[in-house]
Amino acid sequence: MMSYADRLTTRTKIESNDTLLHKLVIKRGGYLPPNNDWRRDGKDIGRNTNIKELSFGYDLPLCCVPRNEFEEFSVGIASNRSIERLKISCSDAFGGDIFTMLTPFFERNDNLHYLRVAWSGFHDQRSILESLCLLREALSKFDTLREFVCPREILLQSDDLGMLVQALARHSALKTVDL
Repeated sequence: MMSYADRLTTRTKIESNDTLLHKLVIKRGGYLPPNNDWRRDGKDIGRNTNIKELSFGYDLPLCCVPRNEFEEFSVGIASNRSIERLKISCSDAFGGDIFTMLTPFFERNDNLHYLRVAWSGFHDQRSILESLCLLREALSKFDTLREFVCPREILLQSDDLGMLVQALARHSALKTVDL
């Protein structure tokens, strides 16, 4: 469990663009913005040029992150151009709208080459399909992926797979798809 002091230290590293901070994992027990200042962290991550990997843990929606604060965070990180790897283990966050919120980041970051998505709380096919539709829309907004991973914790029907494959076809440099 990351202490408040450790969170402040990480916050300082983000803010100062520390050259040793290459990976940031946002989750309960890991890094969460001190004082829940999601807007500030989003802006600072947006300006950071050293973070190469950003991960959202499976428990993000359970961390009491209000939707409007995560939206502001997403607006801030949309300015980031250094993140090459994005892992979203909470694809069900905000009813799947996490993909919609992150679309400006997808559109502006030409260096994003790796995307891993996983669902932490979906149990019904309808919810998964709704989230997949939002993911498909987000994937159609950029074309830089080289690797896409979607673990088999959910059972995708052929139509769902077809929808994903169609969206991924836009990514001409894509070499690896793991479904």
